Amino acid sequence: MEKSYGQVIEEEARAQRRKTLKQAADEFLVDYKLKHESATFAVYALGHVTDHLGGRLVVEITPTVVKRYQTDRLAEKAGPKTINDEVLLLLRLCGDQGDLIRAKLRREKAMKLALPPSPGRAYTADEKTRMLAEAAKLRSKNMYPALVVDLNCGLRDKELRELRWRQVDLVHKKHLTVGKSKTDAGTGRVIPLKPRSWSPSKRMRLGTSGGSVSAGQSGMSSLPGRGSRMIRPARLQHYGPRGQRCATKRTSSGGGMTTATRWSLSSLNPAPATK
Repeated sequence: MEKSYGQVIEEEARAQRRKTLKQAADEFLVDYKLKHESATFAVYALGHVTDHLGGRLVVEITPTVVKRYQTDRLAEKAGPKTINDEVLLLLRLCGDQGDLIRAKLRREKAMKLALPPSPGRAYTADEKTRMLAEAAKLRSKNMYPALVVDLNCGLRDKELRELRWRQVDLVHKKHLTVGKSKTDAGTGRVIPLKPRSWSPSKRMRLGTSGGSVSAGQSGMSSLPGRGSRMIRPARLQHYGPRGQRCATKRTSSGGGMTTATRWSLSSLNPAPATK
C-alpha cells in the first residue's frame, strides 16, 4: 500500500525524534561540512552540546532542558554569545520540535542571553607605534607589512591571510579589493591605501616557497605574481599569540583584530610566567 506524502514526512520526523542528540549531531555535521567552507564553528559548538546532552533523545529536549543547558554553560564561564550560538544549533537538531521550542522560549524572552556591552576601542597612536616597533624586530619579514595593512585597512583575520596581489593596486588607484568576506556586504569592498599602508607592500617581492610573497633582503622588489598571496599565513600563525585567548577588538578603521594584531598586543602585555 502506497504511503501519502504526509505519512512519509511524519515517519521521517518520528525517526529523527528517536535519535540521540549525539547521533543527530554527527549526521548534521556531515551535511554541514559539505555545504560550508569551514565547519570549525559547528564542530566546536556541537561539541559542548553533546557533552551535556549527547545521551538524550531528541524527543526529550524541551524548553526546560534548553534553559537548564544555558544555566550549566554559564556556570562553566562560557560567554553569552557562545551559548546563544550553541542553542541555535541545538534547536536545529530537533527539527520541527525545535521550532516549537524556539517559539515558546521567545514568548518567555528566554531564547537568547543578554550580551554585555562591547569593550572594543580604537588603538591609540602610542599603542600603534609600539606594536609596529615590536613587529619590525621580528625575523619574519611578513609580520610588519601585515600589521601595517591591518592597522590602516581594518581587515579581518581571514581577509588579510587570503589577500592576493591581484587585489592590490599600488600604481594607479592605490587601493585594495577585499576578497570573500564574512558577510556579502564585506565581500568585494574597496579600501583606499594610505602612503603608510602601501609603502611597506612595495618593498615585498615574490617569495621562493609556495608562490607566496615575502620581503626581499635588499628591500627592493620585483613584480609579484597576481595570484600569489601577499602574506604567508604560516608565518603569521607561527608568530601568533602562543595560545592566548584574545577578545575581538576593533581597529580605528572598523575591522576585526587579526593574527598580526593579536600577536602585537600579547607582546606589549605578555602573560605572567608560569612556574
